[in-house]
Amino acid sequence: SDVAPELKRYNPRLKLIVLLREPVQRAISAYYMEKGRGAENKPLWLALLLEPVRCMLEREPRAWTSAHRQHAYRRRGVYSKQLRNLYRHFDANQVLILRNADLRRNHDAVLRGVFRFLGVDENTRVAPATVFASDHAQKKHRMVRLLLRATYCLERFLLARVLQASSPADAAASKRAACAKLFTRG
Repeated sequence: SDVAPELKRYNPRLKLIVLLREPVQRAISAYYMEKGRGAENKPLWLALLLEPVRCMLEREPRAWTSAHRQHAYRRRGVYSKQLRNLYRHFDANQVLILRNADLRRNHDAVLRGVFRFLGVDENTRVAPATVFASDHAQKKHRMVRLLLRATYCLERFLLARVLQASSPADAAASKRAACAKLFTRG
């Protein structure tokens, strides 16, 4: 992707906050979001099967209506590739990686860590709020979730390696544990 080098050119000292969501839930939720917007008319199983073709045939990947934006349900959960690209352009101390589940569960503590990372007052209080809420990923598609989970097996390993390589030895174990937790629900 060409976004990371553009960000680096814009501000070499930029700090990036990456919020990761459990990838199966993220994929199904993204599908329902696009369906709700009218951008998706296929059943979930077919949309997932068509995703690689839709993205491959896309001529304008950065356009708002691009398949990369609207139909990249599974590939957006391949976090190792995205983080590897970030780390090619930014030092690890410029990137803060958070789990969405941690933010939801430990809102204040996670935000204190964000404020510390940004170098701003850690005592700032931001009320928790849910912007979008849906239970589609929880209620339906048992078989699709199982198959998606299987497709992310290699990704779990690759993400752990990326996180370990980007961390000092003392932080690597906690990042591996966070990676393992990412691929569990909640």
